This record gives sequence, C-alpha cells and structure tokens, in this order.
Amino acid sequence: MKLFGKILIVALATLVAGTAFGQCPQSAISTGLGSPNNVILVNDGTSSVLYAQAFTVECSSQFLNVEFALGLQDPIELNGVPSLATGDYLRAYLMDDSRNVIGWTDHQLSFQNGSEYINFDLSGRTFEVGPGDYHVAVEALSEGWGRIYTANGLGVVGSMWTDTGSGWTEDATDDLMIRIYWDQNGVPNDNLAWGAMKASYR
Repeated sequence: MKLFGKILIVALATLVAGTAFGQCPQSAISTGLGSPNNVILVNDGTSSVLYAQAFTVECSSQFLNVEFALGLQDPIELNGVPSLATGDYLRAYLMDDSRNVIGWTDHQLSFQNGSEYINFDLSGRTFEVGPGDYHVAVEALSEGWGRIYTANGLGVVGSMWTDTGSGWTEDATDDLMIRIYWDQNGVPNDNLAWGAMKASYR
C-alpha cells in the first residue's frame, strides 16, 4: 500500500510537472525598455501606410486582442492631412508569416490628443490557428495621421514591416510597441474562421 502511494505521488508530480512544462506563452508584449520612437501612420485620402510586427505562436491558440501604442496631436496637420481624432477608425489585421491577411477588426478612436494603447478585440472571432509565425498590422481607415510608437528594437522578438503602397519592407532593427494576447485553451469555430473572410484592404 505504501509503495502504491509513493508511485501515485510520483505519477501525480510527473503529470503536474509535465502540464506546467507543456504550457505555452500566450502573449507577446513590448517591455517598454529604452526610449520609444515613432513612425507616422497616415491615410492621405487616396492611400494609407501599414505597419506590421512579426511574432511567434508556439501552440494552437485563439487570438484575444492586440494593442498598438498611438499618439495623436489634434488639430496639427501633416502635409495637409489632419490629425486622426475622436470618431476616426483604425483597422488591425492578423496575417500569416508571408503577410497574407487572415482577418481583421476595427476600432473607433475615442480621443484626439495624447497617447494611448489602442485595443483591437479579436475574441469575438472564435477560431484556432496553429503554431507558427504571424504578423499583426495596423492602418488608418479614416483620412488622417498619427504616431505609432516603436521600441527601438527592445520590443517583441521579430521584425517590424512597413508597406507604403509598393510592397512590404523589413526593419529588423526595430519593433512596434505592442501587446498581443491569445488563449491556448480557446475553442475553435470553423463557421467564423477568419480564413473565410479575405480582406480587401487599401
């Protein structure tokens, strides 16, 4: 009986340790170390700039939300383009490792001066993605400009990418100030898979 008890205890300890060891990271968050810099997010009424951040997911997961750090200065214009302000829209994209769009969600701004993390809620789009490399990107849907903060290379592991209208270019020396969260225990729902919602952006 004592031997059985010891075996059971060892088995339970092994199971707990295995479960803990098997847990995957479920977020990618810029630490904010160093001096933040910024890049200009702009929609001039005919074209818009997109910024993307590469990151890695180690387990099959459901995405919950992504947050970009945005700074606004209303009513300052930039080359005739007004500042983004309350009521304007931004869009966040989830992309695969080749920056093909899987899906997107929008956010309406509720401020026009200062800096905030803009939260894009992905939790209503219940679906599962496999382990691998992904990108999240942001653009202004409304005409206007703002500042997207970067972490001077001290943020999320992965490169920052920019598309000004002629294709994506990589900046391996910098990262977006960003917070990305996902849930390893999310329940997939094929009916709402973003893969069936191909984006037509630009």
